[in-house]
Amino acid sequence: AMPKAGGGSAELAYGEDHHVDRRVLRRIDVHSRLGRGAYGIVWKGIERRGRQRVVALKKCFNAFASCSDAQRTYREISYLRLLRGHANVIQLKNVIRAKNDVDIYLVFEHMETDLHAVIRASLLEEVHKRYIVYQLLKALKYVHSAGVVHRDIKPSNMLLNENGHMKLCDFGLCRSVSTDREQRDAGLDYYVATRWYRAPETLLGSPLCLPGLDLWATACIVGEMYHGKPVLPGESTADQLKRIFALLGAPRRADSAAMAPRASLEDLVPGATPRDDDDNDQPAVADWFLADAPDAKPLVVRMLRYDPRSRVTADDALRDPWVADFAGSEPEPLCESGPIALAIPDDQLLTAAEYRDRLVLDLVTHKQVHRRVLQTLQNASPKPDDDCCATPDPPSDAASAADAPADDDPALGQPSASPPASPPPSNAPPPPSVPDMS
Repeated sequence: AMPKAGGGSAELAYGEDHHVDRRVLRRIDVHSRLGRGAYGIVWKGIERRGRQRVVALKKCFNAFASCSDAQRTYREISYLRLLRGHANVIQLKNVIRAKNDVDIYLVFEHMETDLHAVIRASLLEEVHKRYIVYQLLKALKYVHSAGVVHRDIKPSNMLLNENGHMKLCDFGLCRSVSTDREQRDAGLDYYVATRWYRAPETLLGSPLCLPGLDLWATACIVGEMYHGKPVLPGESTADQLKRIFALLGAPRRADSAAMAPRASLEDLVPGATPRDDDDNDQPAVADWFLADAPDAKPLVVRMLRYDPRSRVTADDALRDPWVADFAGSEPEPLCESGPIALAIPDDQLLTAAEYRDRLVLDLVTHKQVHRRVLQTLQNASPKPDDDCCATPDPPSDAASAADAPADDDPALGQPSASPPASPPPSNAPPPPSVPDMS
């Protein structure tokens, strides 16, 4: 059997710590708990209406209790709506506001477990490791082509099914790409991603937000899959940097300037001395990191570069020999609409009430467009028995508008991805068979 995500066990969904709003229970039959984190709790549920599909119900605690919580909630919902349609990005099906106007419930497609639990259970074969990373790179290629950096890539945010299919989740820390020339005020952003997967420029307080940040975390995950535990488990920011320096050697002066453009490395890390730019004595990555996976090491070396601008891109990583057996076997699309932007810029910090009101406005507007598109489809080809053209009951007010179902919503359009990749030539070998992880 597959291990449960987050190590959760099947337990009653009700109780003081597990209260579910009545308006949610009218829609979803809540079953066992799947996991719990700092920002919410996730249950397995079954839709009471329509197709009665199995779903994952996420209750976001105090989603609008503070401006930082509200910002994270707003980003997660907004980015998931704008990035929907990729096979390796979790699909948000519904958003339901709680009666207390503080909590919020997100309904997702159901996945059986996550990579963190699978690593702990030692279920990964070599083909699983390569296939999971291949799928992660596909997701990152898509997200990065939209001008977005995930910023919280870690095993528990990589959901899995028994067949090895992976979906990336938790987009609450996403930001649009920024360069050092834009000099954003990092003080406006409450960045609390897991320390063990943070890139060095983030640890050093750089305003940079580049796609290479996600590729650094990907390299840490590759190492973790082979070691069976986190490879850089720093106990503090200083300890994390020391572990990175031990793995890669001290950065060169040019790399130090790229990682920390506002201050010198010596000022930020007492006792740290950068190497001269022509010092090539230090190996690219310490031998212990991937001693049992020499084929993966060249790719990981390209991900673990100090200068985030010189790290391999997700698109180029998909061509690496380590995952080449899967290349082209599945669509590897870009985001067709190109760079996306939220209505509220990353650098603009609003009050919790303003984030909540903007989110409601976005959802209400979306539902109004949804109804108009459905009506157009009905007028063009009236089919009373066609479920996809069934117009949802109109919401009675702005508060309930956010509860209208988002799944299979024509207003969201078809997946915002480029056409599927061309199939491999007929003489090309088929991709490796991926056995179930059980």
